[in-house]
Amino acid sequence: MFASKGPATVRTPDAVEPVAPPAVAAAPRVTLLGVAEDTNGPSVVRTAILSMGGELLLVKEGEQVGGRYRLATIDADAVELEDAVESRIVRIALP
Repeated sequence: MFASKGPATVRTPDAVEPVAPPAVAAAPRVTLLGVAEDTNGPSVVRTAILSMGGELLLVKEGEQVGGRYRLATIDADAVELEDAVESRIVRIALP
Protein backbone atom coordinates (compact mmCIF):
# COMPACT_ATOMS: atom_id res chain seq x y z
CA MET A 1 0.00 0.00 0.00
CA PHE A 2 0.97 3.57 -0.49
CA ALA A 3 1.18 5.92 2.40
CA SER A 4 0.65 9.64 1.98
CA LYS A 5 3.04 12.04 3.61
CA GLY A 6 1.00 15.13 2.84
CA PRO A 7 -0.22 16.91 -0.24
CA ALA A 8 1.74 16.12 -3.38
CA THR A 9 3.48 18.92 -5.20
CA VAL A 10 3.38 18.76 -8.95
CA ARG A 11 6.15 20.60 -10.65
CA THR A 12 5.44 22.11 -14.06
CA PRO A 13 8.16 23.18 -16.43
CA ASP A 14 9.10 26.83 -16.33
CA ALA A 15 7.23 28.98 -18.78
CA VAL A 16 9.03 29.13 -22.10
CA GLU A 17 9.03 32.38 -23.98
CA PRO A 18 8.14 31.90 -27.63
CA VAL A 19 11.09 32.49 -29.89
CA ALA A 20 10.44 34.94 -32.68
CA PRO A 21 11.89 34.08 -36.08
CA PRO A 22 14.92 36.14 -37.03
CA ALA A 23 14.00 39.45 -38.57
CA VAL A 24 14.40 39.62 -42.32
CA ALA A 25 15.78 42.91 -43.48
CA ALA A 26 13.62 44.79 -45.89
CA ALA A 27 14.90 45.33 -49.38
CA PRO A 28 16.56 48.68 -49.85
CA ARG A 29 14.31 51.50 -51.01
CA VAL A 30 16.09 51.79 -54.30
CA THR A 31 14.32 52.02 -57.64
CA LEU A 32 16.04 51.19 -60.90
CA LEU A 33 14.96 53.86 -63.37
CA GLY A 34 17.12 52.77 -66.27
CA VAL A 35 20.47 51.58 -67.55
CA ALA A 36 22.75 53.69 -69.75
CA GLU A 37 25.30 52.00 -72.02
CA ASP A 38 28.46 53.50 -73.43
CA THR A 39 30.39 51.53 -76.01
CA ASN A 40 34.09 51.91 -75.75
CA GLY A 41 35.51 49.81 -78.57
CA PRO A 42 34.42 46.20 -78.10
CA SER A 43 33.45 46.67 -74.44
CA VAL A 44 30.23 48.10 -73.05
CA VAL A 45 30.28 50.19 -69.89
CA ARG A 46 26.91 50.34 -68.11
CA THR A 47 25.70 52.95 -65.64
CA ALA A 48 22.67 52.28 -63.45
CA ILE A 49 20.22 55.14 -63.05
CA LEU A 50 18.80 54.74 -59.53
CA SER A 51 16.43 56.63 -57.27
CA MET A 52 17.07 56.42 -53.52
CA GLY A 53 15.66 58.68 -50.81
CA GLY A 54 14.49 61.25 -53.34
CA GLU A 55 17.93 61.47 -54.97
CA LEU A 56 18.89 60.52 -58.51
CA LEU A 57 22.05 58.41 -58.58
CA LEU A 58 24.27 57.42 -61.52
CA VAL A 59 26.25 54.40 -60.36
CA LYS A 60 28.76 52.07 -62.03
CA GLU A 61 29.71 48.55 -60.97
CA GLY A 62 31.77 48.48 -57.77
CA GLU A 63 30.55 51.86 -56.49
CA GLN A 64 28.80 52.40 -53.14
CA VAL A 65 25.05 53.05 -52.94
CA GLY A 66 23.73 54.64 -49.75
CA GLY A 67 26.73 53.61 -47.66
CA ARG A 68 25.43 50.10 -46.97
CA TYR A 69 25.29 48.68 -50.49
CA ARG A 70 27.75 48.17 -53.32
CA LEU A 71 26.58 47.84 -56.92
CA ALA A 72 27.79 44.35 -57.82
CA THR A 73 26.43 43.92 -61.36
CA ILE A 74 24.45 45.82 -63.96
CA ASP A 75 22.45 43.91 -66.57
CA ALA A 76 20.40 45.44 -69.36
CA ASP A 77 17.22 45.23 -67.22
CA ALA A 78 18.34 44.73 -63.60
CA VAL A 79 21.04 45.44 -61.03
CA GLU A 80 22.39 43.46 -58.09
CA LEU A 81 23.29 45.27 -54.88
CA GLU A 82 25.56 43.61 -52.33
CA ASP A 83 24.46 44.30 -48.75
CA ALA A 84 27.65 44.85 -46.72
CA VAL A 85 25.85 44.40 -43.38
CA GLU A 86 24.01 41.14 -44.05
CA SER A 87 26.27 39.68 -46.76
CA ARG A 88 23.45 39.13 -49.21
CA ILE A 89 22.63 40.12 -52.78
CA VAL A 90 19.49 42.13 -53.59
CA ARG A 91 18.31 42.09 -57.20
CA ILE A 92 16.31 45.07 -58.45
CA ALA A 93 14.70 44.91 -61.90
CA LEU A 94 13.25 47.61 -64.10
CA PRO A 95 9.52 48.10 -63.45
